[in-house]
Amino acid sequence: MEKRTEVIVIGGGISGCAVAYYLAKRGAQVILLEKGQIADEASGRTWGAVRRQGRQAAEVPLAIESLKLWDNLSEELGSETHFIRGGNLLLAVTDKELVEFEETVKITKELGLESDIVTWEKAQEIVPGLSGRFMGGMYSPSDGYAHPVKTTTAFARAAQENGAKIHTRCAVEKIEASNGRVTGVVTEAGHRIEADVIVNAAGVWAPRLAGTCGVRIPLRVIRTHVTITEPQPDYQAPLVWTPRVAFRPTVDGNILLGAGAAARFDHDIDLNSLRDLRYFWQGFKQFRKKMQLHIGTKLLNDILSHVPGTTQNQRYFASTVGVEPEVNWDTIRQMREAFFEYMPQMRGLRFVKTWAGLIDLTPDILPVLGEAPGVKGLILATGFSGHGFALGPITGRLISEIVLDGKPSLPLDDFRLARFKEKGVGAIRRLQ
Repeated sequence: MEKRTEVIVIGGGISGCAVAYYLAKRGAQVILLEKGQIADEASGRTWGAVRRQGRQAAEVPLAIESLKLWDNLSEELGSETHFIRGGNLLLAVTDKELVEFEETVKITKELGLESDIVTWEKAQEIVPGLSGRFMGGMYSPSDGYAHPVKTTTAFARAAQENGAKIHTRCAVEKIEASNGRVTGVVTEAGHRIEADVIVNAAGVWAPRLAGTCGVRIPLRVIRTHVTITEPQPDYQAPLVWTPRVAFRPTVDGNILLGAGAAARFDHDIDLNSLRDLRYFWQGFKQFRKKMQLHIGTKLLNDILSHVPGTTQNQRYFASTVGVEPEVNWDTIRQMREAFFEYMPQMRGLRFVKTWAGLIDLTPDILPVLGEAPGVKGLILATGFSGHGFALGPITGRLISEIVLDGKPSLPLDDFRLARFKEKGVGAIRRLQ
């Protein structure tokens, strides 16, 4: 194990691997440390949407620029990402939702986004066999999807080919800092690696990791679900988003189902649930009926992590490797029922795989990007709130620019960590 490097990247998801790639490509000395395997967690469990539509205005410029990178990503990385511009259709159940879509299209078109309102009849042409009662939708024909695991591993492989060192099964247990700047990290084996810059791209684990050097990130962890059908090769359609379920085809002909915009989500209460409640209280009140709260293993392990001598205290991050998020089968049943209701010709298809994943949710549903206030050299790339896969390429490029050039090529003021203290209380917006 190396004793020193210029940059350490923590986290083997798409953001961390993309950061390592763009840094190494420009000649930086970089080490990526991942507590499990590459794409073990969120980046391997997402359903791979590559979209610009349905985002907050602040994210649209990043999403537009990222899509440009996606177009040539397989060629650049030398590995297939299976990116397809298959389209992105959001369906409205009520007139009110359709009006909201119309307002969104007006705003995002001014930002350069290709998106239009379509009638219900047009939506049925776009998705043959689509049924149900919808008022119309918002459609972007150039959005798409890609293979999450293959894309993330492609970034990792390309980073290594450009000189980056990647160590898996190597949890970072502490970020060390002195006199207001980072000095290095300590791994689960007690090994110290010195570095001038540390990029925290650890997803749901980023807040606790940042806390080891005194940086606080308000973040909630929620569980979401994906279930996949047996192959249906003749089915060709865009990403389809409804309030109850979202679905898309895969390159192999399977159909992926994810949670819809109005679906309930699970939150496993831990100590942070209470510590940062003031940032989430407004959103909690607004969306209480959508939240399924659970008290169990997560809270117990969090408490034990503060008890000297316990495994959770001595090797907290290493102890989380291989722990599968619990599947809420009631949620899965509701997703499947909604899919068959909207696509009745698919009834009878078997489901061959189901899994749960964790999402790092910020109070305003926007990521945290940039240097942490008060700790020079600590760069944050986290809090993507369930829609960071599409932003992976641009995140990697922008963070590498912060490290090597001192500033990014796109403005990131809306994503500063300090915004939460400045605003005081955030509101959880509708997830799309």
